[in-house]
Amino acid sequence: MSKNKYLTIIISLLAIMSLLVGCTQQATTEETEEAASSAIKVGVSIANFNDTFLTYMTDGMKEYAASLGGDVEVTYVDAKEDTATQLAQVENFISQGMNAIVVVPVDTAATDPITAAAKEANTPLVYVNRLPANLPDDVVFVGSDSIDAGLFQMQYIVDKLGGKGNVVIMMGKLDNEAALQRTAGVEQIAADYPDIKITKKDTANWSREEGLTLMENWLSTGDQIDAVASNNDDMALGAIQAIEAAGLLGKIIVGGTDATPDALAAMKDGKLDVTVFQDAAGQGSGAIKAAVALAKGETVETRVMIPYVLVTPDNFEEFTGEKMDEKPAGTGKVKVGVSIANFNDTFLTYMTDGMKEYAASLGEDVEVTYVDAKEDTATQLAQVENFITQGMNAIVVVPVDTAATDPITAAAKEANTPLVYVNRLPANLPDDVVFVGSDSIDAGLFQMQYIVDKLGGKGNVVIMMGKLDNEAALQRTAGVEQIAADYPDIKITKKDTANWSREEGLTLMENWLSTGDQIDAVASNNDDMALGAIQAIEAAGLLGKIIVGGTDATPDALAAMKDGKLDVTVFQDAAGQGGGAIKAAVALARGEAVEYRVMIPYVLVTPENYEDFMN
Repeated sequence: MSKNKYLTIIISLLAIMSLLVGCTQQATTEETEEAASSAIKVGVSIANFNDTFLTYMTDGMKEYAASLGGDVEVTYVDAKEDTATQLAQVENFISQGMNAIVVVPVDTAATDPITAAAKEANTPLVYVNRLPANLPDDVVFVGSDSIDAGLFQMQYIVDKLGGKGNVVIMMGKLDNEAALQRTAGVEQIAADYPDIKITKKDTANWSREEGLTLMENWLSTGDQIDAVASNNDDMALGAIQAIEAAGLLGKIIVGGTDATPDALAAMKDGKLDVTVFQDAAGQGSGAIKAAVALAKGETVETRVMIPYVLVTPDNFEEFTGEKMDEKPAGTGKVKVGVSIANFNDTFLTYMTDGMKEYAASLGEDVEVTYVDAKEDTATQLAQVENFITQGMNAIVVVPVDTAATDPITAAAKEANTPLVYVNRLPANLPDDVVFVGSDSIDAGLFQMQYIVDKLGGKGNVVIMMGKLDNEAALQRTAGVEQIAADYPDIKITKKDTANWSREEGLTLMENWLSTGDQIDAVASNNDDMALGAIQAIEAAGLLGKIIVGGTDATPDALAAMKDGKLDVTVFQDAAGQGGGAIKAAVALARGEAVEYRVMIPYVLVTPENYEDFMN
């Protein structure tokens, strides 16, 4: 593809986006003077927070929403690949009076109930990225024509094979229209070449880990495989891991879709042969733009189709600004494996971003692989063991269960692989294993002292705890109780876990309020649960009558403080912890001396100083 042709495509993308607020659909919601003067509220249900492409798409949503300032308030929820959950989220958005709703569907064949609920409530609805099988003409869709991804990818593979070879197809979720269409595109091209054989196809559910497992299984059969056509980049990168482990790197062509940063890095390393650019940020921002326009009663284009663009080593520079020949010679790269307890945890997301930013600053000398333990100790141990098998030079772990880290520590020590724990302090931590984090008891002390002072030393306080197998939850709670014990007229009347979750915080607070018992303040172990509690308090008409405290000082929490809804939080440096963990891991891998206890202090955040913590 010539540069002029590529520029033409980019100009077309911009033109399409500019037409978003154009013509064809008029929002049906009534506008009142009150709504005109308040923030537009948009609810967004994402099929899966763990999906890499959807993460970049969500980042695009957040960036565009932030550019609108305080005029737009967006709430993001994770459907966790469950259709019933997603429908319930949409219904909850409607009951909350959201001015518009954006949905990345879990199952593109099961969107009718979502569409019907939104239409019945006269709430504007925008689908994004995944095209519903049944999409009414008056409902907005922002995305790309998925069959093109398969056509572009497979034509490149066929050309590289010289029109002859065995190809396997790695599919996304089978209830997803994008997976079906991308596969159809691959098969359409293959049908034109008699010597191209599709020998295997199966789903790896958009997952890097499942892509690794599926490729290992295929390779174990001994059957000839000349190329892999993957419906997305994550599965392709998993396939590459298996291919590399089998000593077949360079002997099997691998294609992906989405042109994610990880995929482009793999292309620069000579591991990924082709991908197809799908504008994640453009889709995300376009969806929010459409939703806001509909909420304002403006007209919008109902079908915003953003074209795919083929990405190969020949035009790699146009997508990255880097040259393929800039790759350092030699094999001295440090490889770090990172197991995160839960990709869905808001604080851990910001911490992971800090890891990625620091790792990126080190250039091509460091390669970091991130996996999600999904709050399962057995999964996390298996991930660590897999990192060891892959020959990672160091491992970083955010523990699922701080009381169950001994097997992880033992495995790393036995393999002589440097290990760094971050954020969550293991109950049993050897002196020669690194920990980067903060002293969690301080968070509870700082938070509760502020609450007590605001209550004038008298009142009923409830404690919203994180996961009970987590040292941070226990220590933060202990700090709260330690302060409360110094004040005879402060009563801890209830405490229970909401598992670090905003949704569970909402439910728990609703249950507590339903008892009718007096509650004067909520001390929450993290911000997400506090924000859920605020939703329940606001719905009950008690906003301003119950003090609410959180921990972490996340952007969402600071926004709630700015709006007068959150009274106090405690800053925990997520990015600092993440960057510090990668820094320690790389240093250990290089045989350099490190501090084994890196404690980053908490800082109290109140309405008096919150602006100091906002970006």
